[in-house]
Amino acid sequence: MPRRDRRRHTDAVHVDGQNAIHSIALDEAMPRAGIDALRRRLVEIVAAACHGGHGRVTVHFDGHPPSGAFGKTRVDDVFVMFSGDREADEDMADAVRHAARPQTILVVTDDLELARRVTAMGARSARVSAFLAPRGPRHAEVPSEPEAGSLAGGFTPADFGLPDRIDLDAPPPAASPVDSGIRSMPRKNPSN
Repeated sequence: MPRRDRRRHTDAVHVDGQNAIHSIALDEAMPRAGIDALRRRLVEIVAAACHGGHGRVTVHFDGHPPSGAFGKTRVDDVFVMFSGDREADEDMADAVRHAARPQTILVVTDDLELARRVTAMGARSARVSAFLAPRGPRHAEVPSEPEAGSLAGGFTPADFGLPDRIDLDAPPPAASPVDSGIRSMPRKNPSN
């Protein structure tokens, strides 16, 4: 029996709802729809994309749940969470932080800061359009070695004067007197 690649096993998917609505331009496709209708449509799209193959799927929205039917915590096979007085990003980061196996969590967002936070904690992240693509969510994960600038909106580390890779386990480079702003001063002769 072939060995299963545990790094690709997904126990939970967390979708950044407000970000996804804007990323797939639902608000432009449905200009007269209210926010509740946009949220409901996103949950339907996510449910269709997942079709039971990803464990628990949760769409996170900012704010408090509306009254009425969409205020439920589950729509189809998708759980819906509202963040209350905090940001939904914090709820998703907490889900990763408190997970026994964060490597089995996939966070779907186009928010680069959130994607970096959750991947630093061991989770995986995927772009919204890739996750919802017709070929299915299994192929949506961001590759472990993305193309330079592909996740950063076109920015590269060089744009900020940084090297392409930083080895956090390597000792820091020794600073030269010029780099650190220290100027060499003539030494006093201790015998004077």
